[in-house]
Amino acid sequence: SVADVSAGAHYTLLILCGGSAAVMGNIKRPQEYQGHFALGCQNLSGGANSLSTIDLVVNLNGDVVDAPTFRKVFAGVESSEGSGQMHSVFIDEEGHIYAAGNNNK
Repeated sequence: SVADVSAGAHYTLLILCGGSAAVMGNIKRPQEYQGHFALGCQNLSGGANSLSTIDLVVNLNGDVVDAPTFRKVFAGVESSEGSGQMHSVFIDEEGHIYAAGNNNK
């Protein structure tokens, strides 16, 4: 069951009722991946990518840790001229914000 959903350019982010985050969507070519799926590029292929759970995040200390319980998700494309880079934003149950996108993927 889905608690929250947001769609970006060719991808969809979901928060499942238990608080885990998941993503599915299309990537034209792996070399063009912008990090917006919040998954490492080694787990993705060109074309359609089936639903994958986001199990790990990077905390403020730069450590890779287990993903928290999420409550909200937002997918989007930058609107400022010349940027055009895709991003995703996740909010956990404590109000902490996690972002993924064109930030060294």
